[in-house]
Amino acid sequence: MNEKDRVLDNITSFIGRYSGKEKLEEEMKRLQSDISELKADNNRLNVQLEKCKEIQRNAVSSKQIAEEALNKAEARVTTLTEQFQLQTAEEENISIPSPASLNLHEIRQILSILSSMHSVKHTFISMYLPQNYKVEDVDMGFLQHFSDNSKQIMEKLRSFTGMVIFHDIDNLIFEIIMPPLPITKHHFSVDDKFNVDELSQILKLESSVLILIVHAGESFVGYTEDGEHLIESQIIRSSVKAKHTKGGFSQRRFERLRDEDIAHHVEKVCVAIVEIFEDIGKEPDYVLVSGDIQLARAALENVDLKSNVIEHSVDIHIGKNNPDTILLKSLACRRYKL
Repeated sequence: MNEKDRVLDNITSFIGRYSGKEKLEEEMKRLQSDISELKADNNRLNVQLEKCKEIQRNAVSSKQIAEEALNKAEARVTTLTEQFQLQTAEEENISIPSPASLNLHEIRQILSILSSMHSVKHTFISMYLPQNYKVEDVDMGFLQHFSDNSKQIMEKLRSFTGMVIFHDIDNLIFEIIMPPLPITKHHFSVDDKFNVDELSQILKLESSVLILIVHAGESFVGYTEDGEHLIESQIIRSSVKAKHTKGGFSQRRFERLRDEDIAHHVEKVCVAIVEIFEDIGKEPDYVLVSGDIQLARAALENVDLKSNVIEHSVDIHIGKNNPDTILLKSLACRRYKL
């Protein structure tokens, strides 16, 4: 390069630096680099967008499949619900006869009649079911002698002491008896005679029994060792306010006072139980509870009791019966004649 060219180059470089041309060129390069990065980001985002669209399309398809499955499931539930309601309605239409309450003398007479019968064809069925032994637990070969209606009735019946069933395969006899004291073991037989011995043994009432009937304001406690005579008995009466029907603060106050009266009455029943235990010098084998079961349980809570407690559904009006009548009714059997 000659001297003239060097001078021109220096002048051009000086003018460029002076005018900011180099800075502009550097800024243009930086902007072009940013544009390249933004294009790369844009391409990456486009790829992600396509993936999101694909996921959305798959989600819509999955939603449609799920909705179809849900509709089928709802239809199935509706069908099953209708079938269940129909089955329940059929079961509810099963007629269960009202039970007869028979005292010990009356039920013993029935057992005497049953024991005198004889079946030449050995068609007499005797079945003893404890409280927790379900009909469906019985061997199917044995249950085949019962109609579906009879089995459903037996399944619906409930007793804290179990039940005894006397049935003739020819459907001439069908007796269900629920004794006052519990059946301790299950037993099934098909013979020429009914097996009444086990039930007769239970009804001898060779066990000692405390009878407890509790109502708010009037309760009964009695003790027997033969089921026919009361050795000890008490009728406990207290003043308990009748139920209040008005609302507001006065009702709440009245109910609180009524609850206090009931609690005081339950305490008196508890004292009566302890007094009878002290008089007889021992605990009974069984305690038969009826009336208001919740109050009866409360009365027994504070008694150190090891006896078997049996809750009966029978409700006896204490004021309308003397103690001996209460004893007979408390130890009565429930009899269903189908």
